Amino acid sequence: MTNLSFEKNPVHILIVDDQKADRISTKLECEGVFGNISSGNLVTIEAESVESALTAMAAHVFHIILLDE
Repeated sequence: MTNLSFEKNPVHILIVDDQKADRISTKLECEGVFGNISSGNLVTIEAESVESALTAMAAHVFHIILLDE
């Protein structure tokens, strides 16, 4: 069994929402949830559109992608 360390492998999250306030709120919530288990090694990237989300996904690997309706 592989032992994953969040210190060496940060949690990468993509937040996709057209509303800036909602992106900020979601980011703060993720920091609260994942900050404790990842020893603060959390990477969040925000995208305001599908196009910018696709660009981010082409450049990075994400563990979690949160989409607005």
